Amino acid sequence: MIIAVDSSSRSTAWHDRITNHRGRMMEDFLASNQLHILNEGRTTTTFQSSRGKSNIDMTVANSQMVANIWNWDLSEEEIASDDKIIKFNITLDKLVGKAPELPGVRFIIREH
Repeated sequence: MIIAVDSSSRSTAWHDRITNHRGRMMEDFLASNQLHILNEGRTTTTFQSSRGKSNIDMTVANSQMVANIWNWDLSEEEIASDDKIIKFNITLDKLVGKAPELPGVRFIIREH
């Protein structure tokens, strides 16, 4: 499982310069659910507006997916939002043949 989060919370755990109350609550949530933060430190922040800049957006994954994510980065592409585009690659080699333990329709994706 991979989750992209616009958390509006700040924490040094995901490379912001401060930790606020929402950040501490998010840290507790992530730890209690054994989720890992994939954000990497960058000179560019994930959010920037006329009021300031911070790292309030993050990517989190469970233990099964952490090893499959690589090349996490922030896009420099201009968009009509104060949030930056977060991009990363997912390695499928380790996932092929492993159906997720989720109810409902399942798709197995293979690189051709």
